[in-house]
Amino acid sequence: GVPAVITGAVVAGAVVAASDVAQAKEASAIVDYDKVRESIETIIEDDPDMGPTLVRLAWHTSGTWDEKKLTGGSNGGTQRFAPESDFGANAGLHIARNALEPVKKANPGISYGDLWTLAGKVVIEETGGPKIEWHSGRVDKEDGSSCPPDGTLPDADKGSEPATIQHVRDIFYRMGFNDREIVALLGAHALGRCHPEASGYSGPWTFAPTTFSNSYYTELLNTKWTPKKWDGPFQYE
Repeated sequence: GVPAVITGAVVAGAVVAASDVAQAKEASAIVDYDKVRESIETIIEDDPDMGPTLVRLAWHTSGTWDEKKLTGGSNGGTQRFAPESDFGANAGLHIARNALEPVKKANPGISYGDLWTLAGKVVIEETGGPKIEWHSGRVDKEDGSSCPPDGTLPDADKGSEPATIQHVRDIFYRMGFNDREIVALLGAHALGRCHPEASGYSGPWTFAPTTFSNSYYTELLNTKWTPKKWDGPFQYE
């Protein structure tokens, strides 16, 4: 997800009051993060397919960040509220949020923003990815009044190749990423698969969708892709 920025009263990509920062520090001090990590590891050991969904949750709760406005992002844990929970881009993520709810109840001091982003970090590391620097300190909002607007996350198709490319750039540039970083982040699609009930599309991007690797790129370049014959939206397989 988008790196947490802690400068003065800015915590994890959103401006918060100094009192909230103090509250977050106090709450974080009583959280056993090793215990939380073990609980997340147990979830993906019991259901490996849940791992990629947890990464998607971490990304989608972070990917609403606006670098210039200092709004959105993982601080606040607002995806648990409507309208953000109902965004089309977040379809199916209630499964990941529900999977982590017992961890939250067992560790009430951790914020949802911290829990969701920590889950993404743990999954990437446990599935073969790099070690990721992570910091606690996100403060949960009490309601959905500060949910970001719909349309802040990328769509798979904007009607044409040029329009889709520009859309992806607009979304990621808003977060502060350049083209090289966009390509690097897209490699996370080595994990997981498309679900018709969530995105309309179907199937994995790689032959090992629960392993973090560079196979998203190697298969994109080396596999012969042909149009999928089915009743869903146009896609290759």
